[in-house]
Amino acid sequence: MNWHCKTCDFVARRRSELLKHYRLKHGHCGRTQSVPCLHSDCPCSFKSWSTLRTHLSRYHVPSTTSNQLRPFTCLVCRSHGFQTERQYFEHIGSHLKRFETVSCVFQDCDHTTNIYRTFFSHKSKKHTPHTHEDFKRSVFQDDQCQLFDEREEDESNFDSVFVEEEEDIRKTICDRLGCLFLKLDSIFNVSKTCLNYIIEELHFIISAASGPAIKEILLSTLQKHGCNIDDSVVSELVTNICQQNPASSALAADGPFSTSYKRSVFLKEHFSIVEPVEYILDDKEHKTFQYVPILPMLSRLLDNKDIQDNVFHRRTHSEAYYRSFHDGSHFRDNHFLSGDDTKLSLILFVDDFQVCNPLGTSRRKHKITAVYWVLGDIPATLRSTLSSIFLAVLCRADDVKRYGYSKVLEPLLRDLKVLEDEGISVACLDKNLKGTAFCVVADNLGAHSIGGFVESFSASHYCRFCTAERSEVQSHAVNAGIFPLRTKHDHSLHVEKALNNSTHGHCFGVKSQCAISDRLSFFHAISGYPPDVMHDLLEGIVPLELGLCLNSLIKKKFFTLEELNHSIRQFPYKWSDKTNCPQAVPLDLASRRSIGGNAHENWCLLRLLPFMVGRKVPEDDLVWQVIMTLKEVVELVMAPVHTDYTIGCLESKIGEHRHRFLEVFPEEKIIPKHHFLEHYPWLITAFGPVVALWTMRFEGKHSFFKKIVRQTGSFRNILKTMAEKHQAMTAHNLHDSNFLKPTLTVSKVSRVAVEVLRGDIKESIARKFPNEPAGMSRPAQLRVLIKDGDVRKLTLSCGIPETVETLRAIIQETFQLDGDFSVMYEDKDFGNEYFTLTSTADINDKSTIKIVKVESTVTLTFSPIAESELMSSTPRSSQDTPQCTEVQHSTDDALSSSSRDTEILPDSCRSDPWPLHFEIPKFSRDVELILQEANKLYHMNGTLFSDTRVKAAIRHTLSDAIFQYTAYPKDHHIIQVVQALVEKFPCLKEPGSFSGMYGWQQSLKTRMSNFRRMLKSRQVSCPEIEVNFLKRKSSANQAPAKNLKRPRRAEVNYLPPCPVGETQESLEKERLDLLYEVKKKHNERIIAAKMDKTFAVRRLEVVHDDPSVQDFMARWPALFQEDQVKKEFRRITAIPLESTFLDKLDSYTPQLLSVMRTKGGVAGTKIRPMLDTLCQVLLVQFSFVNVMLCFSLIKENDQSSQSQAMKILLVYSQDDPVDVALAIDGAEVLSKCRNKTNACILLMGLIYALNLEYPSQLKNTFDFFQKVILELDPKRLLNKVQTLKNKLLA
Repeated sequence: MNWHCKTCDFVARRRSELLKHYRLKHGHCGRTQSVPCLHSDCPCSFKSWSTLRTHLSRYHVPSTTSNQLRPFTCLVCRSHGFQTERQYFEHIGSHLKRFETVSCVFQDCDHTTNIYRTFFSHKSKKHTPHTHEDFKRSVFQDDQCQLFDEREEDESNFDSVFVEEEEDIRKTICDRLGCLFLKLDSIFNVSKTCLNYIIEELHFIISAASGPAIKEILLSTLQKHGCNIDDSVVSELVTNICQQNPASSALAADGPFSTSYKRSVFLKEHFSIVEPVEYILDDKEHKTFQYVPILPMLSRLLDNKDIQDNVFHRRTHSEAYYRSFHDGSHFRDNHFLSGDDTKLSLILFVDDFQVCNPLGTSRRKHKITAVYWVLGDIPATLRSTLSSIFLAVLCRADDVKRYGYSKVLEPLLRDLKVLEDEGISVACLDKNLKGTAFCVVADNLGAHSIGGFVESFSASHYCRFCTAERSEVQSHAVNAGIFPLRTKHDHSLHVEKALNNSTHGHCFGVKSQCAISDRLSFFHAISGYPPDVMHDLLEGIVPLELGLCLNSLIKKKFFTLEELNHSIRQFPYKWSDKTNCPQAVPLDLASRRSIGGNAHENWCLLRLLPFMVGRKVPEDDLVWQVIMTLKEVVELVMAPVHTDYTIGCLESKIGEHRHRFLEVFPEEKIIPKHHFLEHYPWLITAFGPVVALWTMRFEGKHSFFKKIVRQTGSFRNILKTMAEKHQAMTAHNLHDSNFLKPTLTVSKVSRVAVEVLRGDIKESIARKFPNEPAGMSRPAQLRVLIKDGDVRKLTLSCGIPETVETLRAIIQETFQLDGDFSVMYEDKDFGNEYFTLTSTADINDKSTIKIVKVESTVTLTFSPIAESELMSSTPRSSQDTPQCTEVQHSTDDALSSSSRDTEILPDSCRSDPWPLHFEIPKFSRDVELILQEANKLYHMNGTLFSDTRVKAAIRHTLSDAIFQYTAYPKDHHIIQVVQALVEKFPCLKEPGSFSGMYGWQQSLKTRMSNFRRMLKSRQVSCPEIEVNFLKRKSSANQAPAKNLKRPRRAEVNYLPPCPVGETQESLEKERLDLLYEVKKKHNERIIAAKMDKTFAVRRLEVVHDDPSVQDFMARWPALFQEDQVKKEFRRITAIPLESTFLDKLDSYTPQLLSVMRTKGGVAGTKIRPMLDTLCQVLLVQFSFVNVMLCFSLIKENDQSSQSQAMKILLVYSQDDPVDVALAIDGAEVLSKCRNKTNACILLMGLIYALNLEYPSQLKNTFDFFQKVILELDPKRLLNKVQTLKNKLLA
């Protein structure tokens, strides 16, 4: 068969020949150019040759027929017919899920396993990337094995294949080298000195250094074929090969690339570089600018076939649609451009840009004015590519302001005048082709500056489209018809009056003649400056109104600024929105009155805002309606095609939006851009879709010049450097015949069943391919169990789909099923039991599947309740309190309700502490079935289960469940898990173990160690494991088991990971914001939200850095507040501090008093008078004092208590305590604790929050608080604490 080039008319006999042709003749590939797949029926294209080679070896394997794929064969069950690699490995996965042993399918590899993850991990590490040739021969059917030996030569190594068919290979190689050096110079900005060095080294390597290696190769080849040649002849042959091969000759001293000058001459001759010309503005002050002659550039462009196909194809005018500026009234009224003869329509663009840091000291010194142009006759989608935008003028902005546009644009306008009057010669037409500038695209300031309009938008007449007076704009809309549009006749009068009247400076906003229309016959200022939707809407009205509306919605408490920014950061952006996603709204939104941002970010935010916060705002809210009407206006304006109906809708929506905006924000004024927007309906009829004439893509061209300055670092004659680099880049792009970027490029295709497509798409496919079958696969039928008594037949004309999702879509559409459901399949290997379908490779023709409805879940959302709010709340009346048998105690100090500490933990944190009774998780369906059978055998005859594969799966599931609570389980945790396992499945007991489960304990401990090591090897972010990496430890602790940082007091969230989408750098910014927020009053909600968000980085600082209390207070002052101490404890332990403490203390109070009464010795003598006094108080008050009794008792028994690092300070006034405070390390950390009981609770919270050790003199007291009162790690008590607990429970 013949292979046709998709770019030119070349035809090859073999695929390898076409591949060589592409590399030699169409070698341009990169970000703007793609290499197409060689197969005519494949639409894929690629940015590099390596990806093309991978695609060919994976999806287009040569075989005896052109479109036949080699089917894969399973080495386990010998099933075949898997046409794709994905189907094959999904089938292998089904064996591994049943714990069947599978051997590696690649050559020279003996790896075997029955673990799913192990197999695919081995495949990823050892056999990626791979091609079909890497598989074992037995993987493919026997009748296909011969294809390996009969196929064409290996195309994966085509770079080194000798090229025989080229007529003039020396010329081709010189051309490729010139293209390479041109690309290095213009696109990668490699300096000339560096290029000279590269060429010298390459020439030395090719011509001299490689000589011995070439000689050795020649000798071995000659000896292999039995040829005996004199050594001098071989040496001469090697010398000629090294020095006279095309690459060496081109790089030699007498070659075309040896010096910068020779390279320049060669590139100008072979690549037709149009060089920029320097024009002098002021010879004395050395003021110049660069101009690229437009006529030679046009001639060079029109020689390109892609350009010719678009320019010389005459566009037909449509009365019903506005698709381009050709359909607008301004173009139709221009008799020169819209005549019968083909004319060139050029679009100019003028803008200023900074090549330095806009905030730096050189921001004004290197501000450049650029003039670009583009052929308006090519489609808008092609005009938007940066390679289609060409340079005309580069000048310093200060010089433009000083000398004026008339002088700077003089050479450009002179050439355009020649184009109007004489035209340029086009060889393919055999005549001269004329043209002119149709319009000038610029922002409002630039358009007014060139067009001769006033450049101040606070002037009385600032609109270039009408003669509206500034004060009238506030009270009247454009659609009222009171603002007359500017006409060419009126404009001429205004220009004349403005030039004659130097007092006012302008007449109806016109101050001078347009610099362009003064020179060109078919360009006018009234019809030559279209609006710019980017600056008017996306960087003008949209950020302003979004700022006002969002600020208003936040004040109405529909959502907070933090919630909005969280939604922006967490939104699942797709496709181009990932690049153009909006930034977070600034915190000073109220004062800025605008969200800022770039045009594409603001457009994305406006489109997606309803999905982010729409559910929180009522639809009838007036502010929300302003946003919605603005969104509709923007969508209509950005439409690529318009009709009279859509223009009428746009006019109506603009009027509605103006009314709603002024109704909601009556104090706001209509800005000039609002007024420009009201002209858009008429402007669309004049210029066509305004989105095709915006400045977005032109401004993208600035990045090329900024990159030049950034990479070269030279500002000497910077205008000339930028212009020369640009022209070299343009010559490089034009050198390839495939100049214009295709409208659609794909790099991967997948097969989709026709049944899942919409009806109109099905009809289009049928019309496009009337003689083709509906699908490539054979039809299949499935037996579908919908529900009991409802059995259906499903016919798949395209065969069984590749994915389960596609099959579910077909089932849902065919049988009209509502709601969510899962699909199960009947497995004959397990007695026709049903298993969840995870791969369509598990089913085939005539299989039975079952539909299982998935019940919808109910999500309860709880609002956080601060403890301070509960403290200040009054108890419910007896009428509101439900009747119960227990007495509810309440005091002035605190409440004992368990709802006090209710709050939502951060998303990245664990939510539950280690359970008192560990519940064994559900294993996979097959493991559960196996264990059930094993339990039956155990109860029948005592047979113990011994399948190591199933036990490995059990350990895997248990380790996952344990990790949900802690990464470092203690021995009693492991024992608890094993006991629960053996209790549920007694068949798992071990006959050789003294307890029947010792082996399970050791294997689980080993499994958890391996689990942590696996997380480390996969570089999964887990701070509580990373903190113990050797590289994270100090030099004094460089030992695996030394100074391990792990939970020691039942911390659930000892070192949690950062929230999703956040980094330590972003959380550090949140910490700095928190320092600002904590200074404000009544700011508890924002502080709480930021403290939740920064919990991870705060814990890392506490555990890893071990800062002093004073330093930590300076960095985190918000933590040292009563409510935040209790919330921090909740974040760490996942249990409420105050309510748990007081509730447990209430229950132990009577027993604790009894124990104290029996106390003897000196301590008992001191306690009894206190107890006698307390007996006169209500029993409910005992619980708040006996804590301090225990505390005081142990303190006073130790004379060194005054030197303790932790103290509870009582502040007295006239012998009465007025305040209770906490001091740590000699510094007061918390005041206004209200009473000693609350102070004791807060001290416990601070110990956890700051990761402090218990004072050695009070370790029994705090151990009692932790393990008995708070029930944190309650099974491991100190001796004295255990004795006390025994007495309390006696």
